[in-house]
Amino acid sequence: MHRISRRSLILAGTAAVIGSAAPKLGRAQPYKPAGHPSMICAYPAGALGDGTARIVAKGLSQAWGMTVPVENKTGAAGMIAAGQVAKGAADGATLLCMIPEALSVAKALQVPVGFDVLADLKPIAIPVVSACILAVNGKSRFQTYAELVDFAKQHPGEISFGIQGTGSAFHLALERWATAAGIKVTPVPYRGGAAVLTDLLGGQIDAMFLATSLGLPYFQDGRLRPLAATSKDRISALPELRTLEELGVAGYDLSVSIGILAQGNTGPAVADALNKACLQAMMTPEAQAWMKQNYVTTSDLSPGQLQERMIKEVAEFTEIAKRANIRLS
Repeated sequence: MHRISRRSLILAGTAAVIGSAAPKLGRAQPYKPAGHPSMICAYPAGALGDGTARIVAKGLSQAWGMTVPVENKTGAAGMIAAGQVAKGAADGATLLCMIPEALSVAKALQVPVGFDVLADLKPIAIPVVSACILAVNGKSRFQTYAELVDFAKQHPGEISFGIQGTGSAFHLALERWATAAGIKVTPVPYRGGAAVLTDLLGGQIDAMFLATSLGLPYFQDGRLRPLAATSKDRISALPELRTLEELGVAGYDLSVSIGILAQGNTGPAVADALNKACLQAMMTPEAQAWMKQNYVTTSDLSPGQLQERMIKEVAEFTEIAKRANIRLS
């Protein structure tokens, strides 16, 4: 076991808030917010999560006949926006769009965020899921996944693996993969995915996990080499690329999920209605075209199923962090 201690938790992800006042729901009438909805994005404009926030907001605006504005509110790895929703009213008026795994990791590592991730936030929907890829530099000595693993077994700790923050979901995913593959690599933490990618392209690190849409241009021009898909299924844009499970890592599934959450005490009827509204927003022609362009899919999991998944994630991440002795300072 190795110990990693860093100054702060940096979680790759994107967050958003959609405000919608929630009246009592009648059986004959579709849900529509009674107040003025809004969306707060916890990360800078331009990333996949920000795009998700805006495509969902536009779909909700069309469905509800009222504008759903988007405000980018960055800071504390998304926890500022998450805290605003967690401490807000439980009327369905404010929704958070953020990578759920980031919240699960914060809970597992007992990060003092000022609210309880599981009690004060209620998962609503997963409008976007992006597959990820294990990639190396195009000039890397590793031509295949097997070559990388064989080298790592013969030279424990010599492979440098860029991660988006110590204690992040990507960090724990790395530890899970290394344990399952029976290897040891050296995590190199950065303050965001862009910085990791820059150093991978420059040859300063050996490998990283990255989203398909982010890596595809570099795979096409040869600057990066994909070694394996980390998602459960193969990626349509790279159909010949085998998954980690196909390569012998049983049950491995690393995907980036952009989730919608509400205040924890939001009623189940409102949560279910918001779930339907968010997923319907992803069915518009514009959203479908955007999804195709960014190589992402969507999920139809219910609020209850998403809550169960977060609880399981917290338990799993807690065990991984304990096994790898991952701590924050």
